Amino acid sequence: MPSEVFLELSVGGKCLGRVYINLWTNQRWAQQFLTLCMGTLGPSYRGAMSSEVHNQGEPGENMVFPHHVESGRANEQAIFSNVELGEDHPEELVEGHLGAPETQHQLQTYCHSISYNYQTLDNCQTSGFVIYTIGSPREFSFIPFGKVFSGLDVVKAAVRHTPNSITISNCGLVLPNSLI
Repeated sequence: MPSEVFLELSVGGKCLGRVYINLWTNQRWAQQFLTLCMGTLGPSYRGAMSSEVHNQGEPGENMVFPHHVESGRANEQAIFSNVELGEDHPEELVEGHLGAPETQHQLQTYCHSISYNYQTLDNCQTSGFVIYTIGSPREFSFIPFGKVFSGLDVVKAAVRHTPNSITISNCGLVLPNSLI
């Protein structure tokens, strides 16, 4: 299954750049994220806006995108069923940290991580996500489903703007060079 997608971030109609993400597609969160980047079922992240930045300038800093766009309207609900906590997580996290923790509560946030937006809905049936720009040694109950492999500087630039002015102006699947 394809595993690389991009998000193009803009502010006030001006493109800040593209963020390239490698997804762990064995997880339903990643499969939903891929589907929303491609927009093949109708709903898409194209047009979605950031709502806030948590812990700005501090460990655990992250940019929150709480919804996708469906029929021109913001929607926080998951588009797939059975998207929930407790899924298998990859043995390789990010930035060279290897070895799967024994429980989700032992996971730490690492810079570049992509996670579901754990603050959107109590039952975690959400389409929202966060991108961590600064890692944290604190433990959180979140499951990463991907990592930024290029363009973290774009997210860091976006963090300096008013959060609700950041829009995903384009998104999609990254095609392998062999297909181009």
